[in-house]
Amino acid sequence: MPKGRFLREDYHSELAVMRTPAMDMIRGFMLNHPEVEFEIVDGAADDVVERLARGTVELGLTAHGDLQDSFCFEPLLQEQFYGVAHRSRPWSTQKSISWSDFKGDTVLATRPGTSIRAITDAAFSEYSISVSERFNACSAATIRGLLRAGVGVAALPALEVQGFGLDDFVALPVDSPDATRVIGVAYHCSQDLSPVAARFLDFMHATEIDSPRGVTRVQVDDTSEDTLSSSGCSSKHEVCLEP
Repeated sequence: MPKGRFLREDYHSELAVMRTPAMDMIRGFMLNHPEVEFEIVDGAADDVVERLARGTVELGLTAHGDLQDSFCFEPLLQEQFYGVAHRSRPWSTQKSISWSDFKGDTVLATRPGTSIRAITDAAFSEYSISVSERFNACSAATIRGLLRAGVGVAALPALEVQGFGLDDFVALPVDSPDATRVIGVAYHCSQDLSPVAARFLDFMHATEIDSPRGVTRVQVDDTSEDTLSSSGCSSKHEVCLEP
């Protein structure tokens, strides 16, 4: 039986039971190819890079970020970042926020090594915003519990916010530059993918999805020339990230 090893970035403790575009793609591929056995390994962004580098997985579902020159990245989805807080906090009267609105508050964050932390650290540094060192969470479930208790605020991308259940939260789009996360597939540029991995990669690009709030599909033609590198890429839609 053909077998594909697939690693996705995930610090969300409930992603296994939550429908996401990636899970829908996997389900669709398995229905079309029942002979294929999937092995899915969860990990943060640094775990994805480490396992790809060791060759223990062929494909890694992760965010656009710093990768080695030897990796290619093909974008699939773009997520809007949201400011999330308990409804009792002042944000409940606003339609949107900016990165500067986090200043002066207790900012809850994911641990270093996640793509979310890398993006928020870069944004917050421009506004001299400090992340609370007391509340570096390993899971979105921990952040959700702290927010529900009225502790602080958080910046999270759309797919993470989707799992919250927003009855007692406010989630406002961050209307600032760089308030998005691009999710895609990373792999070794110089190594041929196995037939099953190559078919799955093509399937993910071709499959239509029902995008949740704040999530848009990245089409190949949407990728600007500025994001492309000739290093190791065999076609335009293979996006190699600069280190």
